Amino acid sequence: VSEGDIIRTKFDAKVEITFADKNVVRLAPGSRLEITKYLLKGNENRGNVLNLYRGKMRVIVAGQKKVLGISFSAGRKFEVKTPVAVADAEGTDFFIFHIMGVTGILVKEGKVDTFNHAIQGQVVSVTAGNATFVSKNKISKSVRPAADIEMIRHSNDTDTKTKTGQEKDAQTDADILNEEATAHKWVTLKET
Repeated sequence: VSEGDIIRTKFDAKVEITFADKNVVRLAPGSRLEITKYLLKGNENRGNVLNLYRGKMRVIVAGQKKVLGISFSAGRKFEVKTPVAVADAEGTDFFIFHIMGVTGILVKEGKVDTFNHAIQGQVVSVTAGNATFVSKNKISKSVRPAADIEMIRHSNDTDTKTKTGQEKDAQTDADILNEEATAHKWVTLKET
């Protein structure tokens, strides 16, 4: 793939892209992604920007090292934009989706900083095992634990070895958002 390319998955397809610098992007069915900027010097990443217009993807940013179970980045930045949010990752593994005007970010490993295009200066850091949501004119100031079922569902949705489309029971986008809203309310109620 090259800068300016748009990758679109139909509802019965998934795709995995491994870039020359070893960064990996996995698109779920029904997604649309633009490779807006991808700068390399040899195999070294010099900065990139991807635009996720709709759908879901998993991003595995190369260069993460673990020492005594703690993740450290090797300085490779990876930026993903949606219609309402920007996710800035460095040496991490995370899911990002944009469905029905809401962007969700769930971090599996590392850390992702995110903000809303419309709100200047309000950055939310999401660390491993946590999630946050961004909608049109607001960003969730709270980061909450990601439910195990969310991580499993997003992994299955973006794993190219998992069945898609008519081969499995499909959930609607509204069902997914309702489940995530319920998980968020459960965590909020549990904390009080």
